[in-house]
Amino acid sequence: MACPGSNNVFVIDGATNSVTAVSDPNALEPSWIDVNPISNKIYVANGGFIENGGSNNVTVIDGATNSTTTIQGPQELAPFEVHVNPVTNKIYVPNALSNNVTVIDGITNSAISLNIRGGEGATTVNSVTNRIYAGGGDHFTIVAEQQVQKIPIQVAIHPLVHDRTHSAKPAFSFTAKDTFKPQVTQIDQLLFQVDTWQGSWMAAKNEGGGHFQGKVTQALQKGVHTLYAYATDGQEATSTNTGEQSSPLIGNVKAYVFLVY
Repeated sequence: MACPGSNNVFVIDGATNSVTAVSDPNALEPSWIDVNPISNKIYVANGGFIENGGSNNVTVIDGATNSTTTIQGPQELAPFEVHVNPVTNKIYVPNALSNNVTVIDGITNSAISLNIRGGEGATTVNSVTNRIYAGGGDHFTIVAEQQVQKIPIQVAIHPLVHDRTHSAKPAFSFTAKDTFKPQVTQIDQLLFQVDTWQGSWMAAKNEGGGHFQGKVTQALQKGVHTLYAYATDGQEATSTNTGEQSSPLIGNVKAYVFLVY
């Protein structure tokens, strides 16, 4: 909970309801909070109310230790919101007075500025399509994080019954096909992951004929989750070109939303 008047953030322990105040010495007027549940990092926009101003930066709180890191984005004036995409570990901060959007890399904490109209309006993230929507005044901008050109390797995720399951470690069926013409490539690997693109992907079992089976190995909490999958021709481990048609080929990432209950 951001508290602009006291220049700190209150952390409430959900188990005990105890309250801890976390303060960033470089932060003034914290106004907005968002959380990356995958990395356990909390992001605070320190822009205050636009007419009052703030410290024009973003505080990163480590959820495990409550330690803080201050990030100053280029051309960042009056950051009044912050939105996290936990899939790509990117953080988007609209800036009301500089009329742009700061993008923070959740791994390196480096920041760049997107010179798009939207800082004076509102920004939101769709973590299924990995698109960011920024609106301001009479402008509306859509930013696509994922590679947008069509790749002939296509993946289908077979849906669960009613898109839900009681299993905390559900199994999934996949189909991969190659639409290259006149010659097709050999698809021999399909990788999948739940709720993020970060870290190691799991390899599904190749059943032959473009069919794959995969089972989640780490128990999922009850709630809504997103499964991501993509197929490859098996040469993605190296960029070495050993002959004609030997360059690695990786398909687009497919997303599927399901419920564990």
